[in-house]
Order: sequence, then C-alpha cells, then structure tokens
Amino acid sequence: MGACAFATLVLLDLPLAIAAWVPVAWIEYSHLTGRAPVVGTVLLVVAWVGVARARGVSLDAGGAVRPVMLVLALLLVWLTLSVAWAGDRSLAWAEAKSWYGAAASFFLVATALVSPRTVRLVALAFVAGALIAVLAGITGHSGLTTTADALDLATRRRFSGGAGDPNYLAAGIVAAIALAAGLLPSARDALAKLGLLAAIAALGVALAATESRGGILGALVALA
Repeated sequence: MGACAFATLVLLDLPLAIAAWVPVAWIEYSHLTGRAPVVGTVLLVVAWVGVARARGVSLDAGGAVRPVMLVLALLLVWLTLSVAWAGDRSLAWAEAKSWYGAAASFFLVATALVSPRTVRLVALAFVAGALIAVLAGITGHSGLTTTADALDLATRRRFSGGAGDPNYLAAGIVAAIALAAGLLPSARDALAKLGLLAAIAALGVALAATESRGGILGALVALA
C-alpha cells in the first residue's frame, strides 16, 4: 500500500515525492525500510526522466552543475572498471552499486528541483530525516540489520542512530545542521525559527554522542 501511495505521489508531485523519500533514505540500514530507499530512488529517477521527456523538459542541470556531473560520471566509470581487479568482486560490486545510487540521487536533485520552494522543502525533509534517525537510535527501534561482528566493539558502543554507523550518522548530521541554519532566514514566524533552532541543538548533541572525530572536524570546517 505504501509503495502504491508513493508511486502515485511521484506522478502527481515529484518534488513532494523527493521530500517524502529523503527521510526514509536516512534509515536505509533498517528492518523498518528494507529495500525501500533503493527502490524509491530508481522509481523517482525513472519517473522524472519519463515525465521530462513527455513534457519536453530539458534534463540539463546547467553550467554550474555540469562539470560536477561529468566528474561524477568519470568516477562511476573508474569504480566499475576497478571491480575487474578487486580481490572480492561481489563485495566490490556491492560498494560500486551504492555509488550508482548516490549518483542517481544527485542527478535527481540537481535537475528536478528548480524553484526555491522545492529546494527549501527537500532541505527541511533532510533535517527531519536526521532527527528521525537520531530518534530511532534513542528509542532503540532502529531495527538495524548490522550484525554484531560487522563493526568493531569501539564503534558499536558509540551512538549510531538509525544510520547503521556512527561515522555515517555524524557526516549526515553535519550536513543537516548546515541546512537547518540555512533555512533560518527563510522562516517567516517565530515558531518555525524556534523549531529549527531546537533541531540544530538536538543534532549537535547527537553529533557529540557519535564520538566521530571526522564528524567533529567536518562541523568545525563547516562552521568556519
């Protein structure tokens, strides 16, 4: 039922469907979502390309993003070729596929979100997804599929929320805090500003709980 509802939303309002998909992608390593994030990504990209061609809409991301997409395409080619000499090809291919998903997501966001309103909507969904991932870890209902021997003891003792890994969670939280801060000037009432400030504070505490040195360093660089 959820898949049918999401497919309908994709056809009716693609930016809103992207906003609905973003929080789910935050907890992709969870029994609660299963393959939903991957399937959602494929469905969104296919629907966007189909609708754009039917309407004669250009999929060109513009001069500012085009070089980045070219570099990303070259990276995908290199990752695909590297599978040929990998010691464990199945593991290497699994890692390469995650990069294909990331590239598809980048293409979707860079070409489908063409108005300030839709960009703000997806940014807000990203912040909400971070809060959901943190809440999943606090309540103990993250349903992580990671086995006990998949991570070392030091990592498993740190807060990982619903992201499956404390370092991944920390990296996402840094981006979420930056987006929440960026949304503050566009908040039109005091309640919205208060909510964003509360989200920044909560995410800051969660970032510290991950004990991720990379995350803390990333936050300091972003702050600077």
